[in-house]
Amino acid sequence: MAQVKESSKVEISLGQNGIDAFKNGLPERKLMDLIKDGPKTFDEVRTILSGAGFNAAIANAKKNGWVKIDKNESGSKISVKEKSIETPEEKLISLVGEKSIPEEQIENKLALKFLLQRPDYIIQNTEKSKTVSLTEKASNIDSTISTSGAIDVEANVPMVFAARTHPLKDTIDEIREIFVKLGFSEIQGALTQSSFWNFDALFTPQDHPARELQDTFYLENIKSEKPATPKQIKQVSTSHSENWRYNWQLSESQKMVLRTHTTCVTIKYLAEKNRMRQESFHLVVYFEMKK
Repeated sequence: MAQVKESSKVEISLGQNGIDAFKNGLPERKLMDLIKDGPKTFDEVRTILSGAGFNAAIANAKKNGWVKIDKNESGSKISVKEKSIETPEEKLISLVGEKSIPEEQIENKLALKFLLQRPDYIIQNTEKSKTVSLTEKASNIDSTISTSGAIDVEANVPMVFAARTHPLKDTIDEIREIFVKLGFSEIQGALTQSSFWNFDALFTPQDHPARELQDTFYLENIKSEKPATPKQIKQVSTSHSENWRYNWQLSESQKMVLRTHTTCVTIKYLAEKNRMRQESFHLVVYFEMKK
């Protein structure tokens, strides 16, 4: 119904030292006026420019290359080295004067920065303001509607698309962390397996109905050329032939299937690890999180 805009504006004015510089000149300018007719000793200068004004005058005049200092037995004297010109700081003080101007009107930001470093020369005043304006929807409210009180005061807000991990994944990750801390090692395997590991190695006959149930999906025209080692194939073939009493077929075990469980991943992993650990006894614990 309404829009609120906040803005800020910085105003520049002169402080006490700045006003004195506007009326009488900067300390370094006073120094140049004092020595323009001839060299002066430090004591002579100090009687006119006392305190911080003396130190600032000497330092800035030397910085601008306006003066030179000669030291002898009778003391130090300061004299004009070259003609002084109006500095950017003096121009800025003249621009501001005894009024207040927006900071954006000041083009020489370096001169402003230099004067801000000198005590009580420049004062910055920040003015904050708010403007409230009606939205197009609020401006178009009919007078009869406003008198009846039937005003839609709902306002559009930015859409928030909060993202988070799925609760099931959070649970899986938590369980995984627990098992790992207990000393288990996680087994990971491919989502597709040969029928050898998915069925045959787990002693499922090749004519068993489980191989054709609704959640069993074979990969068409894809087969595993070497589903296992020759020794493993011979052991599985012999076990099936002797115990189930049928003619076991290698071609059937080569069919690729979307794995129907994770036990096939476990048995394949253990079979591969067994070949590397035949010389000694090992106690290991594993887990698998995904289907």
